Amino acid sequence: MTKQDTAANKPPPPLHFDVSSGLKSVLGGELITNDEVAIFELVKNSFDASATRVDIYFDDEIIVVADNGDGMTREEIEKKWLFVAYSAKRDKALDFRDEIAEHKRYAGSKGIGRFSSDRLGRKIKLQTRSRVATSGDVETVDVDWSKFDIDHSVRFETIPVEYSANSNKFDLPRAIPALDHGTSLTVTDLRKRWTRDDVLRLKSALSKLINPFGSESDAFKITVYCPDQENQDKIAAESFKRKGEDISPNFLVNGPVGNFIFSTLQEKTTFIEVKISEDGRIDSTLSDRGSIIYRIKETNEFPLLTNSNFRAKVFFLNQSAKLTFAKRMGVPSIRFGSIFLFRNGFRVFPIGEDGDDWFGIDRRKQQGYSRFLGTRELIGRVDVFGTDANFEESSSRDAGLIVTPAVIELKNVSKSTVSNAWSVMLFLSPSSTKKIKTPATFQGS
Repeated sequence: MTKQDTAANKPPPPLHFDVSSGLKSVLGGELITNDEVAIFELVKNSFDASATRVDIYFDDEIIVVADNGDGMTREEIEKKWLFVAYSAKRDKALDFRDEIAEHKRYAGSKGIGRFSSDRLGRKIKLQTRSRVATSGDVETVDVDWSKFDIDHSVRFETIPVEYSANSNKFDLPRAIPALDHGTSLTVTDLRKRWTRDDVLRLKSALSKLINPFGSESDAFKITVYCPDQENQDKIAAESFKRKGEDISPNFLVNGPVGNFIFSTLQEKTTFIEVKISEDGRIDSTLSDRGSIIYRIKETNEFPLLTNSNFRAKVFFLNQSAKLTFAKRMGVPSIRFGSIFLFRNGFRVFPIGEDGDDWFGIDRRKQQGYSRFLGTRELIGRVDVFGTDANFEESSSRDAGLIVTPAVIELKNVSKSTVSNAWSVMLFLSPSSTKKIKTPATFQGS
């Protein structure tokens, strides 16, 4: 056989994918659907970096999100932050039950949250210093997202980003406390001007972002700084003071993100707690103004949730609870939301938002209007813990969880177990309490 014949029979070389610079827009401005979600993604990164504090700064020219988390070395910047779609969380080999025991929970796992800054502005400055190298330089990366939009025929990896490491401290606005370690992201050339109402809506949304129903949330604080709004904050505070009322944190732009008031609601209304106990059974407890009136254990028909640490806490909003909520939170409960879902301690957006019926609560009420409660009468949360194999958040960041067998079971247990107990709660509403002689009527139901 001649060399020519050999060449003719040789298979063609394999093909491979090339990545356009337009990938930046697909993973950034086009995938992150609104500005609040963009901030959420940056805060999630801080949460995953074991930060205990996140500071968010606004003015007309810049947005800064800074945390005191683990930070990064130059090697980690190259191999993780600049490695598109790489997520260190996916590399964790621990059984998730071990992670729960260690209180290490990850909010994200896509490795694309860093592109959310493209939604906010055209340029970013990343500053970071590792927790284990607090005496070293601050690593700095400057990215101009607009360079990726000039010519989408250019390959993504050929567009350079600027790097430097010649400072011993972070370059932050004076309002933000100094950092020894952690990461800050400064966004400039903003795509819009943030008004007072914009920041107040963000602050309210952030109060629902991290699980505020348990003590774990106390270890993660979010504070907002906006010097341009300090005078308006003083005017708002003085207005409430003249009325003899305490001002809600949700009326002030500057300051910590306010916590929920569910400890107060527990003393004013009926609520139910549902969890999968250590013996694998479903434990439901119904309480009214602090007194237990109903408790039952049932066989767990949802095996995929057995090790998920599933639990739910839902409050019935009677008139007193609604008034208390509006006064303390600065927004009516109906506008605040209903049943929120938290995956690994972090909220899954937009489940629980006004108008969202992911759990099918309102659809169930339509089947029997006088027998079931709807989202207008309920507020609370559902917690679940697990890996992406069972509970994976959609990449679009506003579509909830990707449907898996475990997610289907999560919906079913919420609808069947919790909804059945809600029907009991309905009988405790003011219009029907006259029909009830004693709480013992429900024991063993």
